[in-house]
Amino acid sequence: GGENICFDPLGSHTRAPVTDIRVKLFDGAWKENVGGADFSLLYFDESGSMVYPKELDPMIWSSGPCLSNASYVSVSDDEKMKSKVEVSGARTDDFVRVFFKIRREAVSDVA
Repeated sequence: GGENICFDPLGSHTRAPVTDIRVKLFDGAWKENVGGADFSLLYFDESGSMVYPKELDPMIWSSGPCLSNASYVSVSDDEKMKSKVEVSGARTDDFVRVFFKIRREAVSDVA
């Protein structure tokens, strides 16, 4: 049992929204972390400073058991970018399948 993929949408632990991915193989034994992932809700402004999201609104639409679905809506700290991320994870007995739908919107000039 346990999680196959762990999320931190604010990037408060590792600056990456996916902090932990664990492969699921056929023997059912607990596996080590193979790393995280980034679909980057963060960006760097013109001075090179990292701009974090704020006002993150998570919503769990379906917790499974066959298909989970959650969304995260946020705006950047400087209010120049908006984002919406939808995440779905399928029940599995073999390979982990997670689906992302990512929408970014530039509200004003970020160059």
